[in-house]
Amino acid sequence: METLSTMEPDQPTPHWKDQLKARISELRHNAFVSTSALSATAQVIVMAAGFVSAKILAEYLGREGVGYFNQFTKFIATATIFSSLGLTSGVTKYVAEFRDRPGERAGFISTGFLLVLSGTLVTSLLLMLFPSFFNEWTFEGKLEFSYLFVLFGVLLILTNLNFFVISVFNGLQMYRTVVMRNIYQACSALVLHLALTIWWGLPGALLGLVLTQSLIFVLLLPEMRHKAYLKPSELTGHFRREYVPLYAKFMVMVLAANLFGNLLQLQLQNNVIGQIGASALGEMTAVFKISSIYLNIATGIIGLYFLPKFAAEPDPEKLGLLLRRTLTVIVGFVVIGGTGFMLLKSILIPLFFKAEFLTATPLVKYQVCGDLFKGAGYVLSYLLIARGRTYAYLVAEIACGSSYYVISKLLLASSGIEALMIGYVVSNVLYLLILAVITFRMVTRGMSKKFI
Repeated sequence: METLSTMEPDQPTPHWKDQLKARISELRHNAFVSTSALSATAQVIVMAAGFVSAKILAEYLGREGVGYFNQFTKFIATATIFSSLGLTSGVTKYVAEFRDRPGERAGFISTGFLLVLSGTLVTSLLLMLFPSFFNEWTFEGKLEFSYLFVLFGVLLILTNLNFFVISVFNGLQMYRTVVMRNIYQACSALVLHLALTIWWGLPGALLGLVLTQSLIFVLLLPEMRHKAYLKPSELTGHFRREYVPLYAKFMVMVLAANLFGNLLQLQLQNNVIGQIGASALGEMTAVFKISSIYLNIATGIIGLYFLPKFAAEPDPEKLGLLLRRTLTVIVGFVVIGGTGFMLLKSILIPLFFKAEFLTATPLVKYQVCGDLFKGAGYVLSYLLIARGRTYAYLVAEIACGSSYYVISKLLLASSGIEALMIGYVVSNVLYLLILAVITFRMVTRGMSKKFI
């Protein structure tokens, strides 16, 4: 039996302050926590700038002007994705996957760049040759801004270079650079919208949309100068024909998704302008803008942190753990944010827009409900993108886009703008169910090592 003199003394219990410091240090060095905090902080700044911009638009343009602004925003987003051939996610995936193999990485960067450049030049030419057609289609013939479509065609190359470079940085997990770019974009958009909207009204606001991405690319040039893999000789000198089929999967996935997504939304919004008026579209835009506070924070974390991880993680068990963690974070964000929006909608809508936008209050319940299913579905869709599951992704996207269009179109005459919100809920429920079934089948059929 040991005597008291030979027994080791008990180790002193660390003070609670020391324990707290150790825990904070552990969290600070956790890649997921630090990246999520960085992304969330950036999104808060982006959202703050966005809502100041939205307030300016609401004050100077009213519901109708906000509706037209939203329509042109949707057109620019759609044209940008089509012109870049939907390759930004593919570039991020393959750069992340071959980050530590410079030869293959250079091939994917160069091949992706030349493909994006080709699509951009063709789209720019179409915009500059047929601006009246695109103006008529976007604004239902109610506005004449053909010159903006010509200018957009001229500047499209800078816009797509901006997105391409950011995709490369994201694949290399240069999170801070990507986040700072998002902040620059938000602040630049705020300054442009403030100056141009006050000076020129609706034409100025639309011009700001055209100019923003080009300005961001100019701001990125100093960062690009120090990256050898972004020199012109590197971008054009490592084209690999065998990589084209790999990128083709992403072309098919993203372009098909937009064909049944953004294009159908544009057409529906055209119908809203023609049948109900742009004011109704402005109401829907207000609700969407406020819900984007929490939804963009959530989806921003996926794109910034989880997409490269989904693409690069070879271990099925670790990938499954990553998927569960992602779902927990995203759904939690959306639930908390949506609950807050529901409770404070009568305060938030006039705060961020104007009192006249309170007519949009009945739309909030549809938006929040649809956001919940959309957030969860978004996680699973990114998993399919990262793992190259082309056909599964296409099935889900086509089902979501077409159901949204059909339901909204059928209900538009009887339900007004609520038809689009009902379509939003139903289509996202269907989207999540399809993706959940696909994911479940991949696991239970014993194919997790290959697909998940």
